[in-house]
Amino acid sequence: MNLRNSRCLSSVCVVVGLAGIAAVSGCAKKTVVGKWSGTLPGPGKMSLPGTVEFKDDGTANLVVSAMGATATATGTYKYEDDTLTETLTSMTVAGQTRNMTETMSAKVVLDGDSMTLTSATTGKSYTVKRETK
Repeated sequence: MNLRNSRCLSSVCVVVGLAGIAAVSGCAKKTVVGKWSGTLPGPGKMSLPGTVEFKDDGTANLVVSAMGATATATGTYKYEDDTLTETLTSMTVAGQTRNMTETMSAKVVLDGDSMTLTSATTGKSYTVKRETK
């Protein structure tokens, strides 16, 4: 191998190595896209087991259970600068659907497969876990 080829190979190794370090060190953009489960805040001091799914297209689906009933909600979300803003536009409980517009905002801390959300209005925090396939 001549000196020129050796330098070229060294440069490629450095670039690949730096890319690997960037990926491992968390420089990759974190995302809320996926399905998350845990205990979600309910009305008043209630907490409800539930699942929320954030899709690539900016839509969100929420499913919670309480007292033997299941409620589903749909809407949209935006995740930017560690802040999640979700607007629910419809909710179905016991087969009855109602249209609504309820917007919530929370500060988000992503740590691996855990997401901690702190409500902008109440200051309450809760943590959900990413469901893996």
